[in-house]
Amino acid sequence: MQTLKVQCSIDAKPGKPFFKTKDSPKLTYEIAAIIGLTSSSFSGTISLCFNKDVFLEIMNNMLGEKFTEITDELQDGAGELLNIIFGHAKRVLNEQKYDIQKA
Repeated sequence: MQTLKVQCSIDAKPGKPFFKTKDSPKLTYEIAAIIGLTSSSFSGTISLCFNKDVFLEIMNNMLGEKFTEITDELQDGAGELLNIIFGHAKRVLNEQKYDIQKA
């Protein structure tokens, strides 16, 4: 929430996080960023997924330009946003001895 507020001037409301399983509801989105994670007790991925309108609004605010389509260059923004979020979360969680690293 802090990253979206600081980097994108968006006051987002968190939903409930969940572990994706074979029985999870199918998610629909137009763009996603994914990072592999590893620690001493687990490995997996974390993803940040957006529908087109939400992603474009975030990028418009983050970059100070008006975008109407997801271009190849703009796609990098999803990965960069996840890297910022992951970097902050990793620092906080590792201070609590979770030993999380990028895979």
